[in-house]
Amino acid sequence: MSCALRTDRRPPRRRGLTLVELMIVTAMVLVFTGSAVTVFIQLIQTSDEIDARVEAVKNARFFLDRLSEDLSQASLSPSIDRGELFLCTHAALPYGDLIDNDRDGAVDEEAPDGADNDGDWTLAQDDRDFQTIVPTSGAGGLPPLVPVAERGYQASDLGDGHVDEDIVFNTDELRFWIPGPGGNVLRQQVTYRIEAFEGEDNVAVRRLRTILVDGSEAPEEIGPLAFNVVSLNFLCWDHRLSPQRWVETWDSGAIPNVHPGAPVTVYAEIIVHADSTRLRLPPVRPLNTVRMGTMINVENVLRSALFPRGAGRVEGMSLSGSLAPDAAPAVSTPSGPGLPRPLTVPPPPAPVAL
Repeated sequence: MSCALRTDRRPPRRRGLTLVELMIVTAMVLVFTGSAVTVFIQLIQTSDEIDARVEAVKNARFFLDRLSEDLSQASLSPSIDRGELFLCTHAALPYGDLIDNDRDGAVDEEAPDGADNDGDWTLAQDDRDFQTIVPTSGAGGLPPLVPVAERGYQASDLGDGHVDEDIVFNTDELRFWIPGPGGNVLRQQVTYRIEAFEGEDNVAVRRLRTILVDGSEAPEEIGPLAFNVVSLNFLCWDHRLSPQRWVETWDSGAIPNVHPGAPVTVYAEIIVHADSTRLRLPPVRPLNTVRMGTMINVENVLRSALFPRGAGRVEGMSLSGSLAPDAAPAVSTPSGPGLPRPLTVPPPPAPVAL
């Protein structure tokens, strides 16, 4: 008799997740996913902000480059009506970027006029953009360097700390003539201003009025140079004043004929919105902007027999962002026919302020 034992071996029963465990896992997944999404969104926003700032810098540089090219060759031709030779109009807005840029507890309290409007300038902030040169004996047969001090030394001026740091916006306009490119073009009048262009507001444009050799006019051309422009500011250096200083307006028709009809130097500044959000003016919140400026010499004024040889010129200075010089400044010296051109020299080891 055989007896067979039958045994049923069932696989062990697998235990599933309890509700509590499932909830914990779900929460962990959500936290991880949320963190990843947050980081991703931040990366996108940062990328957009960087792109907006780069675009704003490109706009500002393109505008200033074009203006510099035109302004340096501004015409003083006696055939141009004196009242139209060179015009700079000033228009201040009641607001700025809504940021306390100089950290004095107030916002947008200064006019961008090259002066200390809010009384926080001190002598310690002076002489930041022009060098004083130590007299040395000439090397290699060259004449010795002459010690010179900046114009505006021991006085507030452009480039000094606490000068034009927390400013209101301007919508200034600059208009002048340049020689024609040749052919049947006699001369051209250019205008730089902010206006609407093809349905887009706050565009810095270049208007070009062309006078032909036969006296007729070609259709006016309008070219956009920079978009999302919140401020355009022009200052003209008036060597006729005592002391010489920047002025916000210029009317060649009011300048006596014993002086050139144009300023020897123009300071041009543009402020461009640098944010991925849509620009709204007047602003309802602080604005991210790029602020860039440069000084441009009018070469025909320097060559003019009416320009006093001792008046000198204001050396070119490029300002960006916080108004710190982005290049070594040149020595400020008289310039013109028969006079040496300004020299750009490295800073001396021990400058002497005159």
